[in-house]
Amino acid sequence: MIWEVRRAGGIHDAGDGKKDSFGFTLIEILVVVAIIGILASIALPKLFAAICRSKVGKVDGVVGSLNGSLSMYFADNEGSFPVLSSSTTINSASMGYLIPKYFETDPITPWGDPYRYTGDGAFYTICVSIDGAKGCDGSSGTSPPDDYRYYSSGDGKMQSTNTNPGC
Repeated sequence: MIWEVRRAGGIHDAGDGKKDSFGFTLIEILVVVAIIGILASIALPKLFAAICRSKVGKVDGVVGSLNGSLSMYFADNEGSFPVLSSSTTINSASMGYLIPKYFETDPITPWGDPYRYTGDGAFYTICVSIDGAKGCDGSSGTSPPDDYRYYSSGDGKMQSTNTNPGC
């Protein structure tokens, strides 16, 4: 029997007229699947982290816009920010005097949660729930976990009191 290797990667019988046999062995398939699994285990966490960082970047941009809008409100209202003693969702229902004059639409985080506002006239805080975690309304107790960002302003300077993006 004469065997020859063809370019297609298989082996065929050149002499006795039996059916050609082309394909991969089980071992070859398992090796390829293992390599793909190893590459996926390396790539997927980095992909998910990059997606989370992009969402946090979007939140930073929206909070910057909210800060600018609240600064305009401050200038138009004799040096006073909106006064709301409890954490309130920033939307047209609860803060109709701000939307649409200062904000175009109701701001929503990339995780589908609202931005929340508290203010005493001189200072304000915007609470942002990162990665869909709950608690900006105070429901999680006195010390929120690391997946919250708080932005505060009193003199036009925006500050974040939590630098852990939670992802």
